[in-house]
Amino acid sequence: MMSNAVANFTAAPHWLIEGRPRLQRPETAVIVGAGPSLDEALATLHRIRDRVVLFSGGTALRPLLRNGLVPDFHCELENVPVVADVIKEAGKYGDLSQIRLIASATVDPRVPPMFRESFFFFRDSVSSSMLLADDLRVLQGAAPTCVNTAMAAAISLGFTEIALFGTDCGMRVGGQDHASGTIYGAGGIAKARDNFPIEVEGNFGGIARTDWVYDACRRMLGEAIKVYGLSPINCSDGALIPGARPVVPDAVEIDGPAVDRDALVRDLKHALIAFEPAEILRDRDFSTMIDDTKDLYRELREILDGFKSEDTDFAGVYRAVREFLGEAHEKFREADSMSNGTLFALPRIGMFYGYRVEAGETRRAVFDVFMRETREIIDQMEKETLDLFERLGEQAAQSAIAPAA
Repeated sequence: MMSNAVANFTAAPHWLIEGRPRLQRPETAVIVGAGPSLDEALATLHRIRDRVVLFSGGTALRPLLRNGLVPDFHCELENVPVVADVIKEAGKYGDLSQIRLIASATVDPRVPPMFRESFFFFRDSVSSSMLLADDLRVLQGAAPTCVNTAMAAAISLGFTEIALFGTDCGMRVGGQDHASGTIYGAGGIAKARDNFPIEVEGNFGGIARTDWVYDACRRMLGEAIKVYGLSPINCSDGALIPGARPVVPDAVEIDGPAVDRDALVRDLKHALIAFEPAEILRDRDFSTMIDDTKDLYRELREILDGFKSEDTDFAGVYRAVREFLGEAHEKFREADSMSNGTLFALPRIGMFYGYRVEAGETRRAVFDVFMRETREIIDQMEKETLDLFERLGEQAAQSAIAPAA
């Protein structure tokens, strides 16, 4: 995530979407997911296309382009390399250079150049945001799916009139799991989920089936609707989204003139922050990150050195590391964010298994192995983190002084 963010921030001019209130927009934002009900909504989307602002979420891009619907904004969340492959394949069906990208700063750096221009945002609770965002606000509610990203972005850009299509957040019993023409269909390049163990109320009644990711998606959509006092319509035939009013696609009517898209983008940009390559990193001191990282691991080693094998105090190690990490965010200026999860997990694993070994010589031997392996992992994490910060610092510095193209 750190490597991707620095690469994206240094590659080209970009805009930043922050999670802060904006002036309300009069247009209707249509958010499209890749749920199976999208197939039945395509005619409606064609009918209202000129009077709405169209946001595609993740894998919805391909079926939209295949059916002649070019989004105004395409939204991506994840940093995995397959995202670039999926978008490249979708580009066979439409001109991506007409579309503006809204993406987490951690998106694969191959993705932004495919689009007309990029609007990045900082995800919450990830290391790159903690270390690079500084006073810039994260975009809340942008996870766990690209539909959530589209919703969070639309709200942040000032849209209050919102319609949801293909945001099934699951599937109807006996139905498809995704829209036709997605990467999950016949000949697609990705495997769909095949287990939907959770039953929830359907958008138009009855039962829909979902899993923990899609259920979290619909719950997060519901929270955004509640927090921002929205009244969106949900034209998807899947799981009920709390606070969204069910409306069949054929009944959707959008009043008003065709959207002036050039004027819309100009207005939106007035409320955003424009950055030249590497400009957002100008005040990010990677040398300080390196010093803080060294201090963090030095103090952590001193804590671990206080435990002796004869004590076999797995719980003591856990408590000490937990207390240490509780103060690390402020003490080491977020340097712990690169390894916090692993550092917290290691003593929990040791405690869980260590106390299931018979007390005595065997438990002492297990404790010794646990402490030795923990120190080796810590050494590796420190080295890799320091190497990363040094490389990224050099990359940011070189980009800052490079002449404009």
